[in-house]
Amino acid sequence: MTKYIRIRNTSDNQMIVPRIALEKLGLSTKRDSAETIGRFGSGIKYAPIAALRKNWEWWFVGQDNNGPYYMQYVVRDEDGIDCVWYDYGTELKPSSFTLGAGELSWTDPFQIIREPIANAMDGVKEFGGEWSIDFVDEIGNANEYTFDVYITGSPELVDIINNIDLYFSSNRKALFKVGGTSLLSKETSDLRVFSQNVLIAHKENMPSIFDYEFDIVDLNEERTLKSEWDMCWKIGRVISSLSDDDLIYKIIEKSCSASTEYFEFNPSVATHYRSSEFNSNWSVVFKDIYGDNSVIYPNTAMANSISNSLRLRGQKGVLIPYEGAYDLLASAGIPNYMESLGEEYQYEVDENISQFPELTKAIAFAKAFLPESSDYFDNCGVLIGEAALQCKGLTVNRDNKDRCRILVSKEHLDSGSIADIVATLIHEYDHASTGIGDGYSEEGKKFRDLADRHIGKMIVKNYKANPFFIEDGVVCFRVSDIGMIGSNLVATTEHIRMLDSFLIKVGDFMLKASGSSIEENFGHEHHPHFCQDATVVSYPTFINVERIEIV
Repeated sequence: MTKYIRIRNTSDNQMIVPRIALEKLGLSTKRDSAETIGRFGSGIKYAPIAALRKNWEWWFVGQDNNGPYYMQYVVRDEDGIDCVWYDYGTELKPSSFTLGAGELSWTDPFQIIREPIANAMDGVKEFGGEWSIDFVDEIGNANEYTFDVYITGSPELVDIINNIDLYFSSNRKALFKVGGTSLLSKETSDLRVFSQNVLIAHKENMPSIFDYEFDIVDLNEERTLKSEWDMCWKIGRVISSLSDDDLIYKIIEKSCSASTEYFEFNPSVATHYRSSEFNSNWSVVFKDIYGDNSVIYPNTAMANSISNSLRLRGQKGVLIPYEGAYDLLASAGIPNYMESLGEEYQYEVDENISQFPELTKAIAFAKAFLPESSDYFDNCGVLIGEAALQCKGLTVNRDNKDRCRILVSKEHLDSGSIADIVATLIHEYDHASTGIGDGYSEEGKKFRDLADRHIGKMIVKNYKANPFFIEDGVVCFRVSDIGMIGSNLVATTEHIRMLDSFLIKVGDFMLKASGSSIEENFGHEHHPHFCQDATVVSYPTFINVERIEIV
């Protein structure tokens, strides 16, 4: 067995690495550097202790302002506790660590070897020069132009070094790069993500089309990815930015294959495609592969029906096995079945709205309120089946003015009032005419504002001021409101037994008057009477009125 693995930094300049930086937890010379992987000052302390727990040696050999040093991590018993000490040969210094420091999170051999290699890479950025890995049999001499780490050459660590491209990306080829994110060539099928050339995320048993490198990303103190969402967003962004036809071809080919669901098709990544702008090359490449008359469709329960419908229209359907892959290609502008068949193809629709008198009546009301809505309401359909249980109405093909259509749920027609159905029609008309959707986004706020304006318009249009009031059981109005009431101020009354009320016609107003003991004196016509101060007009021959409202 190889005795030691040596990780070395070599520079033409002096390499001063203070001993205290190797001893004190949290002390880091790279804290504010976005270009280095090590920023916390903890990994290079925990990794040697993790090595000690596996009975591996760990040495630092370097030089600082006090001269050259050889420092080995060792364990000493203190009151029955295994404690970590720093052995400088001529001096033995206690640390604040026990052998159990980090034992819950520092368990993987890669974590142990990662720290000195990542620090060596960072050292090149700090001091210049180069770094290297060698297998050696003994600890070498310290000098001012090198800094070395020696670790026992265990089989686990030697295996990592022999497969170093799985753990460090410095030898990998970047296939494409945008905004600090690179697509890398693959070494194995499973997903590997790197930052500053160091592996920060590895998803075993999760294949990916590419591996990825992030120039800048938030990391945990264990040098692992802090935010899964951020990783998925960055991957979605670099995929949507692709302009290389060969790489686009590769993704399209994988998207149409049922053999493997790649990480790029995972819903957590696919959701970011929908809000991305893609290069127009995607559609061109797709047509080069499958032909000009080809469209994609998803692997749903209706897949066979969709395929047959496309065939009857003279189109070739290309089945996309995974939902995320379909989202990717559809977002990329590749022709899809909905552009040919329309969104309503997903739903059961009854076209004969004459069977639904509540709907035809509600449409008449809505068109009277919004004459400009006729084109949409005249093409209205009734949503039936399972979907009708989930909503009151919906607008399909909202992004296509020529095919945009309003559907009202049969369940809603069966249970809702005319007013409710009118409200649904107006709601869906606002969606259809503006293309604005629901929700809590900025788009949702715009829609809410639009609906509020319609409500205000409807209230103003239907509002009628009531100038009448009751004083001592007599109906009155103010002289100043005569112009509002109309020309004929003689009131005529009629008792409506069904309502147990009187209807009063005065000028342009129809009133409903109620009370437990209303009396009509001198017949059904009542002439106005000006009060003494001439500011109020009353009808004293119609008395004991308790309530009055406009009809």
